[in-house]
Amino acid sequence: MALDLLETIRPAIDRTILGMLDTGLGIPYGPDGKPRYLDRRLLHETREGTVRLVTPLTHALAGHSADWGYELASHAEVTARALALASTGNIAIPRGKRAVRAHVPATSCKRVRLAEDTRITDLMPDDVWLKVRPLIPAPRPPGSRNRIGRPADTSQDRPVIAALAAHDLLGVPWG
Repeated sequence: MALDLLETIRPAIDRTILGMLDTGLGIPYGPDGKPRYLDRRLLHETREGTVRLVTPLTHALAGHSADWGYELASHAEVTARALALASTGNIAIPRGKRAVRAHVPATSCKRVRLAEDTRITDLMPDDVWLKVRPLIPAPRPPGSRNRIGRPADTSQDRPVIAALAAHDLLGVPWG
């Protein structure tokens, strides 16, 4: 859905990228006479064939993220409202200027504090954990030098997911 939302501002993103390519004097050309859009050093291809952007290109694009976020906000709000209105659960739609920054839990508008003796299994029962666990990506192999992927230690998976669920679904504050 996030990628679908990005499509709504595709023209703004394209304008930014094309503006980075064109210095105002037309398309830049290299000494060989071919168009020189981007320096190859700004891109990195992995062994698997995935192309990644590297600095300083990533920093230049990140500098435009606030502009894109501003253009995306109205589309995201319309989508969120449509989803909230279509939901059968109790979802409140925030109103006013502060609504953009407000966090509204999906099931309740009232913040809750958990009891001190609340256990992980209370938040994430075994039957739910058995359904969620296969959805978590596998950790990277031990001893792997590749820094991409999850760490091999998976002992905190269930507590972290339980905390995220409690925060988002129940409105439990962090800390």
